[in-house]
Amino acid sequence: MKSAKTRLGFTGLVVCGAAVLVWGAADLYAWATTGQEVLAAYGEAESVLRLVENTFTSALGKLLVGAAAGGVGLWGLRGSRPKDQK
Repeated sequence: MKSAKTRLGFTGLVVCGAAVLVWGAADLYAWATTGQEVLAAYGEAESVLRLVENTFTSALGKLLVGAAAGGVGLWGLRGSRPKDQK
């Protein structure tokens, strides 16, 4: 059985992972909507292209980090129920 501190740590990872996933999804939504509109209007400007590309890259990075943190947290929590709940 894992200690309460360990369970709390893994639970924190799951919560933080979920928050980062939501943040990444919001960035991806912004890229898909606003970013495409900005590209249509100002696509010839190199700085605009970089800004939209960086938004997409940032969103993907946040989604990957959030999924990894949540996955590690869930993996750590599996099978770690207190004895009276088994």
